[in-house]
Amino acid sequence: MKISAQMKAGLENMGRAMQGIPDRVPVIGQINEHARKVCGCSPKEYYSDADLFFRSQLLVSEYYGLDFPATEYYDMYNIEAEALGQPLKWFDDMMPEVDHARKLITKPQDIERLIPPDPKKSGRMPFVLELKKRALESGFVPGIRYCAPFSLAVNLCGMQNLIIGLMSDPAPYHRLFTFLADEVLSPWIFEQRRLLGQDLEAMGADAYASLPNTNVEILKEFCLPYIQRLKTNVGKVSSRGWWGESYLAGDPPKLDEFMDMKLNLSPSYYLALDPDVTKMGVSLFKDFTTQNQTPLMVGIGATVLETGTVDTILEKTKECVEQGAQGGRFLIMLNDLPKDVSPVNIHAAVYGVKTYGTYPLDRANGRIKPFNPSSVESFTDFASRYGG
Repeated sequence: MKISAQMKAGLENMGRAMQGIPDRVPVIGQINEHARKVCGCSPKEYYSDADLFFRSQLLVSEYYGLDFPATEYYDMYNIEAEALGQPLKWFDDMMPEVDHARKLITKPQDIERLIPPDPKKSGRMPFVLELKKRALESGFVPGIRYCAPFSLAVNLCGMQNLIIGLMSDPAPYHRLFTFLADEVLSPWIFEQRRLLGQDLEAMGADAYASLPNTNVEILKEFCLPYIQRLKTNVGKVSSRGWWGESYLAGDPPKLDEFMDMKLNLSPSYYLALDPDVTKMGVSLFKDFTTQNQTPLMVGIGATVLETGTVDTILEKTKECVEQGAQGGRFLIMLNDLPKDVSPVNIHAAVYGVKTYGTYPLDRANGRIKPFNPSSVESFTDFASRYGG
């Protein structure tokens, strides 16, 4: 299954957006559960069969006209934990999650019993590697992904137990983070690079480290050092997913420190997510990234896309573009779409970004054709004629 000419153009447009002013603001989407539901797949089948997952994700990405194939968004927080032996819970109609009643690490002594996984054999690591192969065959180079050490530790220990351990007896947990960086994540990143044949930046997912789960002090002692350790081990590494700027809105020096830490962790672009974007405004993040000469990616949250009307969704995209798109180096992500969100709403969001975000931005509103929900093609009809 090949990516379309439209998708190829979108990928090229994303590259231009990272450097300056593209043809229009790119729009990508995190659609894993939504795509599963649209395609009528069971979770167990979907998150185990690389061919089914890849085809479904790519087909739904093409259906919505996204600029990047959403094939990267499997259940990436589970992969390394499962490979280490952490049991998962599987459900009839949702993504699997770690079995919170059977944590692999319940006491510090359990850390010493961990065995490094084999990236070619353990858990569903082979499933992820197969996804990379499918991407190369389809005509694009996928990214390298991993679960960052802190979030991986949360899945092995539980958030409450981990935080208590860090505060009461940190030494064993420093050993855990070292083991995860050296014996789990470094070989996993190397294996992905070997398969792709390219020394690409590895991007970590670290949402569990977000505020208010943590604070700046915890991030400095237990998160940043182990991302740096990964960089020392394997070279180009970043980590994303932190949110929580709005929790520091009343403490400007601490907010500045947090934002600087995020940027240093992932200098290729700054990711700002809802609810922080809605609470603080896109302009705050745009001013910060302009000062630091880095691209900004804004995530529109699931709530507005699931519960909003077409008009409110269009207004949201227009607001994001108006506050963030001047000068280029700006992208929009539809963040973690719920499985039951209306396809019309997603089409409206993509239409809004592409319409209001076309450069030059000062076009007269009267020249913009209104979005017509009745013109949206059904997914069934699209899939029946798609020639990818």
